[in-house]
Parts: sequence; C-alpha cells; structure tokens
Amino acid sequence: MQEIHLTTREAILYLALIGTGAGLVMGLVPLIYGWIKSKKKLGVIGLVVSIVAGAIWIVLPIFVMVIFVFLIARKSPLDSTSQEQHGESPDDDADSVI
Repeated sequence: MQEIHLTTREAILYLALIGTGAGLVMGLVPLIYGWIKSKKKLGVIGLVVSIVAGAIWIVLPIFVMVIFVFLIARKSPLDSTSQEQHGESPDDDADSVI
C-alpha cells in the first residue's frame, strides 16, 4: 500500500472542506426549526454562520447550532410586556398620574 503524502496547504484545505460540510449539515437544524417557527431570517443566518464556523474549526457548528436554536425558540420580547403580565393597561397608568 502506498503512503499518502499531503502538503500542509492540502491538509488545511481538506479539513476546511470537511468542516464546511459538517457546518452545512449542522446548519440545517436552525434553518428547518426557524422555518417551522416562522423565524426564517434567524434560520438562514444560523445556516450561514454554521457553514463559516465549520470552515474555521469542525467543532464550532455544534455551538452555533445550539445558540441559534435557543434564539429561535425563545419568545420575542415584543410578544409580551410587563404591563400585560400584571393585568394593567397603559391607560390606567396615565389616569393615576393626573
């Protein structure tokens, strides 16, 4: 059997390509989850960041996937305000000031 000889440049290129593939696969998770939760923009950003992170280091797409799934899953701060949680309306505050 012949030995495989790679230059440093070839080894780095192969590792970057394998990491990019891993980033693509891991990035599909936030993309599909964002599509389901109607947060397509966050899903697409998660896919792109995961691909770039995979090209840098093959372990990074796992962290990117977890972060973007968390960002997609959490409720938007605009969905609920503190006044709605306490049962107060914004008009009640205006009357008490006068």
